[in-house]
Amino acid sequence: MKIVNFGSLNVDYVYRVPHVIVKGETLASTSRNIFSGGKGLNQSVALSRAGLPVYHAGCIGQGGEILLDVLKDSGVNTDFVRNLPDVPVGHTIIQNTDDGDNCIILFGGANQAVSEEQVDETLSHFEEGDWIVLQNEISCLKYIMEKAHERGMNGESEHRYYRGESDRRYYSREYRETGDRIKKDFSECACDFDARISGVCLHLSAGGFISADL
Repeated sequence: MKIVNFGSLNVDYVYRVPHVIVKGETLASTSRNIFSGGKGLNQSVALSRAGLPVYHAGCIGQGGEILLDVLKDSGVNTDFVRNLPDVPVGHTIIQNTDDGDNCIILFGGANQAVSEEQVDETLSHFEEGDWIVLQNEISCLKYIMEKAHERGMNGESEHRYYRGESDRRYYSREYRETGDRIKKDFSECACDFDARISGVCLHLSAGGFISADL
């Protein structure tokens, strides 16, 4: 059994501020730190450290070499990560306050450059019984799930909803406040690509989660 994580790769720029900035305000930060991030990278590192054979697939852009180093140092196979030198690396700008509050701006960058051709080439190395892991931070999600399903692969996916427009229309809808609404939305999504989804655990950006069986 092999695991391929078709996931995001972000550089996180974390600024310490006295409070989250408000409209029209200019605020000096007291520090800046740079971390490797992206839900995809974090999951691949965790899987590898748990002793599982994991391959990461995705794209990095300008300034993303540090992300490859983190994956390799954690024992993750990076053969299916493409370096796109003409595209900015995916990154976040995070405000972090002394009392633990935060605010995050996400720029998809190279994460939104995953192509159907890359998906086909990557999945050709995997077969029935292998696992695919996804999040909600890269392009071609519907195509990936369709092709993984055709190959008989098992799937695990984490979805975090956020407000705003996105071409990831199969997943990026405004989050719902009740399990029934979530169940309806994801049932419709499942029909879009004939996938077998048994349940949903929805993480809310404001904290907590909602779960529902399908």
